[in-house]
Amino acid sequence: MTAALRQALTDVGHPSELVHEEAFSAAQVDMSRLPEGPFSVSFLRSGKVIPWTREKGSILEMAEAAGIMITNGCRAGQCESCEIRVLSGECTHRIDVNHPGGETCLACQAIPTTDLIIDS
Repeated sequence: MTAALRQALTDVGHPSELVHEEAFSAAQVDMSRLPEGPFSVSFLRSGKVIPWTREKGSILEMAEAAGIMITNGCRAGQCESCEIRVLSGECTHRIDVNHPGGETCLACQAIPTTDLIIDS
């Protein structure tokens, strides 16, 4: 579709230097490098405690499967909207993300490396 649009713009004389496009692709996760678990993830607001294993995916995926709502727009291009506060424990991101870490993580890519308590 973008190739056809680019060609149509060229055909009508639109300057090529003013045509910009972006292409997005999902980063590939090397599952063998992820911890296996199990780790206990406590969702403070909902009061639920769920055992995490590698097969459950990210904290966001695990929460959604358990009916726990974590605000996010990740699938709609609203990066960092799933940021959650880590109250106790440690986690890492499955892929390189531009996030400082510390007291928060991005739930769409975060996985526990220890038992966790999160503010969600």
